[in-house]
Amino acid sequence: MPLSYQIFADQNLNVVRYQGYVRAEETLEVFYTYLEDPDFQPNQLQLVDLTHVTGAQVDLEKMLAMQAEKVKRLLPNGGRIQMMVLAPNDVSRAMASLVQKSWEPFPADVMICETSQADALRQLGVESENFATISTP
Repeated sequence: MPLSYQIFADQNLNVVRYQGYVRAEETLEVFYTYLEDPDFQPNQLQLVDLTHVTGAQVDLEKMLAMQAEKVKRLLPNGGRIQMMVLAPNDVSRAMASLVQKSWEPFPADVMICETSQADALRQLGVESENFATISTP
């Protein structure tokens, strides 16, 4: 599963893109890489793009443990995680529902956008038509 992230520091935004089959281990591996990125900041907005997901390894216990670890790292001083999940098709919507459910026990606002990159960005307060046109300094 190709998985990537891109930080837009001036927008306080991290965009995570999944493709193919999702595995928890790869997600956690990329998450730790993200934490080491010089542009990482706690409390960044998170936009998770599931548009090109074809399936997933579903283990709710493992997902809950992973989310608990993310909360420790993303919210060292409290607050709430703000996350938008882009899920414009049936497969991605099913995965987005699992993602949303896995965050329920934690301080997170997880929204699902079923339309477009522009709508997902706008709902996070970022004015851009797509990921490619997000302004950077």
